[in-house]
Order: sequence, then structure tokens, then C-alpha cells
Amino acid sequence: MRKEQDKARLAEKEVKLQGKLQQDHETWDVLASKGAERVTAVANEWLETPMGKQYVKELARDMLTTDDDELNLRLRGPAGDTINVKNSDYQLLCETKSTVLAGKLFYFNSKTLERYYIENMTLPEFMLIVKANYVATQVNKVLLKVELLELEHHESEHEHAAARKVQAAYRSLKGRRMLRRLLRRDWKKRVDPQSGELFYYNVRTGQSKWEKPYLLGPGDDLAEPPYHCVLQPRPNAIIYFNRATGVSTVDKPMGMQVCSQCQTFYATTRCLWDPQKGDSMYGKNVECRGRPFCDDCFKSYHATKPALETHPSKPVAVRPAVCKVCNDPGNVVCFDCVGDVFCERCSKLTHLALSAQNIQHDDWSYIDWPDD
Repeated sequence: MRKEQDKARLAEKEVKLQGKLQQDHETWDVLASKGAERVTAVANEWLETPMGKQYVKELARDMLTTDDDELNLRLRGPAGDTINVKNSDYQLLCETKSTVLAGKLFYFNSKTLERYYIENMTLPEFMLIVKANYVATQVNKVLLKVELLELEHHESEHEHAAARKVQAAYRSLKGRRMLRRLLRRDWKKRVDPQSGELFYYNVRTGQSKWEKPYLLGPGDDLAEPPYHCVLQPRPNAIIYFNRATGVSTVDKPMGMQVCSQCQTFYATTRCLWDPQKGDSMYGKNVECRGRPFCDDCFKSYHATKPALETHPSKPVAVRPAVCKVCNDPGNVVCFDCVGDVFCERCSKLTHLALSAQNIQHDDWSYIDWPDD
């Protein structure tokens, strides 16, 4: 079905292209015709001037005195194309019939279909030929110029068409890359806690799938989570894996944020619900503000009440906690700051400045780190 649609679309484009080319060709033909009419009038006016009449007489005398054998040799030789003028009414020909006139040279008038044998021609007849050749020469110059302009125009059109195709292909490629970058923001790799297999999870919609989303394109540049948990049969119910080092342990790794609900799995989502003073919801449903959740706990917790389903969220990188200010290891989580992580020094400085503005934060939590 798709191939048939592509063929129909290409056929339609071909018809439009042929119509456009035909229209352009007709336009250039009209231009050439108008130019030929104009230059013919100008050439005839010049031939009526004293200089033009002198030019005609001199060439006519030269033609009258030219030997027939010389003309015959030039007509039959390599330079034969220089004798006759293209588009002229008079063309020099040689009689080829097996008659008494065989080998005779004559001028043939394409309009009147008359023959003028050179041996019987007079000066006025040669003057007519000179005039016709001069006008035809000027017309040929115009036609050649129009032809070159048409060729240049078509070459320019082909270049522009090629440039448009290249630009369209580049915009399409750029659009696909931009779409993939946007999709990579939403799609993350997660580890199934039951099987330990990787799957794709959409942090915006909550959709999960085993197969790679088609719109992400070829290749696989989504980073695998370095830390993950896998459920195991008892007695070791939970095993914590570190893909970077290959270390696995049944003890919770130090310095990591775990889900505030199950206190088992690593936190992957943070609730950003933060109503301000004056908001009708201020002081209500704030028990999840800034709290980290694993994917399943975030869904289950916020599905308990309709008001909680509208809470915004933000993905949390599964890695050792770092201070929001100095990027040193962080051990203080302020939920009044919507779950921001600080080291002790930056926490004191930040909340000291807030205290000066009569803003008190008293909802805290601490992240355990191994002793030095």
C-alpha cells in the first residue's frame, strides 16, 4: 500500500514538473520570438541608412565577382557551414540531379521557393541575399543569447531544486535528532527487581516496555543505571548491585537516596508538590513534598487520593547524593526545599540566609555515609 502511494506521489510530481518545464519553454519561446521581431526591425532600419547601403553594395560586389569554383569548393569543404547563414531566407545549394544543370550553384529562397542560379544573378539579387543574411545574423545572435539565458536559468533551477532537497533532508535529519533528544529525556533504562533485566521506562507518562521505543532510532545511547536492586529468595531478600564496579551486597549502600515509602529500593522520582502561602492547598497534602520515591511507590502513593494525582514530579538520578551548591557528598535533605540535598556546611549557610528572612525550615532528613 505504501509503495503504491509513493509511486502515485512520484507520478504526480513528475506531471507537475513536466508541466512547469513546458510552461518555461513556452515562455522562453515567446521571449525569443519577441526579441527576433525587435532585432529584425532594427536591422532593417540600419540597412536603410547610408552606411548600411554601402555595406550591402560592397558585399554584393564581392559575391558577384567570386569564382563559382571557389564557392563550390567552400560549400563542399570543411568550411561549408560558413557560407550559409542559419535562419536566412537564402541558402546556397548545389544541383545534384543528373541533368544538364548538375553541379550548378544556386540560391534557394525558402519563402518563395525560387531558385537563383549564380551564373545568371545580377547585383540587385545579390544585394537581397546580403540583406537577408545580415538580418539573419543579428537574429541568430539574439536567439543564441536567449538560449544561453534559458540554459543558465534551468541550471540555476536545478541547483535550487538540489539545494532544496538537501535542505529538506537536513531539516528532516535535524528534526529526527531533536525528537530523539526530547524522547531520551523522557525514556530511561530501569532494572526489573524481579528478574534483573533492563526495560524502558517513560518518566513523564509512566509507561514501561521491554522493547526499545521505535522513535529512539537505531543504536542505543541510553545509559544503563549503575545501581539497582534485585529481589532474591530468602534469606537474602534484596541484593544491591553496582554495575560500574561489579560489586553486589545485601547491605544498603551508604550515601544513596532510597524510597521514602518502602525504604528498600533506590529513589528514582521526587515529588515537587510545593504550595505557597495564599494557595488554597497550602498546608494540605504536603506530607509527600520533596520526598523521593521509587517508581512503584510514587504511583501507588499518589493514587490513594484524587488530589495527589496532580502532583508534579522530577526524575532522580540513581547515584551517591551530592550537594546542590558545591557538588560535594551530600548528607542533608531538606523537604521544605522540595527535597534538595546539601552538605552540612552549605545547609547551614543556605538556611541561615533564609532565617534572616524569617523563613524557617524544619522538615529534615539525613543520608548515612560511611565513616572516614
